[in-house]
Amino acid sequence: MPAMVQRKNQARIEDPDKNTFINGIKAFNSLSTFAGEIGGTYGTLVSIHRHQHKFHSPDGDVGTQRFLTWHRVYLSVLEHWVSSIPNYQKFFIPYWDWTTNRTIPNWLENFKPQVNIPNTEKITSEPTSWELVNVQRSPGKPEDLPDSGKINDCLEKPSYTEFTTALEGLHADVHAWVGGTMRDLLTSPADPLFWMHHANIDRIYTLWQRTHPDNHNTIPRLSGSDLNIDPWEGIEPDYRHWDWIEYV
Repeated sequence: MPAMVQRKNQARIEDPDKNTFINGIKAFNSLSTFAGEIGGTYGTLVSIHRHQHKFHSPDGDVGTQRFLTWHRVYLSVLEHWVSSIPNYQKFFIPYWDWTTNRTIPNWLENFKPQVNIPNTEKITSEPTSWELVNVQRSPGKPEDLPDSGKINDCLEKPSYTEFTTALEGLHADVHAWVGGTMRDLLTSPADPLFWMHHANIDRIYTLWQRTHPDNHNTIPRLSGSDLNIDPWEGIEPDYRHWDWIEYV
């Protein structure tokens, strides 16, 4: 089992953790190669999100069922790679609870990296094309973000399908609220705010799981090859409960 990772509320972390998050992503973004692994640089990790892995509802029912688990893995992949870089072993993704902190976190406002996104998920010697993305944001009004009442409504959903459908909808509202790079499926993970937003989504999923033990109605409806959380190894039940991730 990997070492315990504590994901903390971004509003309560101190400067050392803020600096580790920002500088860790900068270091990861500066890598040109990382042993040819899938998602082994920031650009290739972003590129995974533009490939056909069925991770959200526009991909059909399979995407609806995989949305939460797929992104749970995606978050941990970022933490794995950055914490593998010297001096960033303590890297973690803070979560942005937009129900209480209803603006772009001020310490992240000016962190808008330039990310070179290849057309491949894996480092190759000669990628055939790249897209240079300069992260942009155009946030809406604070009152337009989902509030705690809407999250409580989600947490009361009795089935997994009802819960994930409602939460995915609120998640999309936040993407649209941030605007700019976050509005575009093909580029959204280039914005560091993407990871903090999805950490909050994963935190909410964890809260729901605590009160909805696994049964036929509270787990994703997946079978056969749809259980494979590609492009990584492993199937959905392997990732459904990750005891080494803790939200504080």
